Amino acid sequence: MGPVQAYEANLDKQLRMYKLRKDSLVKAAKYVKDEDKIQHLINYWRTVAQYASNYVFNERSVAIEKMGGFQEWQKRQWEKKNERKREERDVLWERISEELQATSEESRSSMIEQLAEIGFVVSSDGEILEDLHIEIEEAPTFSNEFTMRDLYKILRLDYDLVYK
Repeated sequence: MGPVQAYEANLDKQLRMYKLRKDSLVKAAKYVKDEDKIQHLINYWRTVAQYASNYVFNERSVAIEKMGGFQEWQKRQWEKKNERKREERDVLWERISEELQATSEESRSSMIEQLAEIGFVVSSDGEILEDLHIEIEEAPTFSNEFTMRDLYKILRLDYDLVYK
């Protein structure tokens, strides 16, 4: 590539860069010009979201009350989460035990040593006896009052986006 071609390539590159900047400025100017309209739309959709949230909140409040209240609902959710953790741990233990049973005596002792290093207590025949990583989790304090913020947390939505 000659010096003229390199110069032209550099000019083309600069031209593309300036065109992108110009396009960005045009879009920014349009957004500034339409700011009132955009703000109106934001307020409109925020209001719609609040109405929908109120409807869902009322429906969930009735359902939660039928279950025994928000505190009972939270306790059940916490228990379900812990049960899932236990099931996942049991599946992991089963897989490790099966793997240990399927390996030769030589590699089994090596695997048992490796498992011991990461916190598993394993019997000589390859059965997992204990996982030292298990933390006995005590039930947290649950709230009695179900709020809109709680609903948004359950639904994994941004409360502050709707209720600014």
